[in-house]
Amino acid sequence: MFRLFAAVVLLPAPLCAACPVAGDLDGGIYVTDNDGAFTRFTREGDLIVEQTEFFETGEAYRYTVARGLFIRSYADVVDDAPVEDTQEAYGYSRDPGTAEIGENALWQTRLIVTFADGSDPVTENYTFSSGTARDVAIGACNYRAIPVAHTTLRRDEGSFIFVQNYLTDLGIAVATGYYDIPGGFSFTPYRSIEISTERPNGP
Repeated sequence: MFRLFAAVVLLPAPLCAACPVAGDLDGGIYVTDNDGAFTRFTREGDLIVEQTEFFETGEAYRYTVARGLFIRSYADVVDDAPVEDTQEAYGYSRDPGTAEIGENALWQTRLIVTFADGSDPVTENYTFSSGTARDVAIGACNYRAIPVAHTTLRRDEGSFIFVQNYLTDLGIAVATGYYDIPGGFSFTPYRSIEISTERPNGP
């Protein structure tokens, strides 16, 4: 699953850069991490956000996400196009449209992942939970955010918790880290340092 409660780093953004608003999703909003990777968020129809992650190694990955939170598909990306045999589809036994995404919410279902390469489908127990809204800053831009956690449980692999800040004004969620339960409940943080409507220099 793509990359609740970790801090967003406060670093200055260029003074000339306007802070993105929800309408900018049509052209793309870019969030840069401290490691040089960045994510492009674009609107793909009603309630669907496309997220493409670009890394300094040249690798790129694309997700479609319902309501800015619930993954629906994944694929490796080459030349800004998905690689067909890497595609994965994510289905839920309950419609994600029924999930409450406000503060202090809890929503549980089964998640079924199917693979274009013919691998056996994977079924996971899935829990979405949220905390109390707070103000966060990404670079020079301030947003209201709800911390959220996506917890998946597989019988053979244990639990994995992916955590984000859901930026309510934009309708997108930026990664703050993950807990790898089989690894001893260790937390790996992600730190967003800039948000812009301009594509960063890099991969």
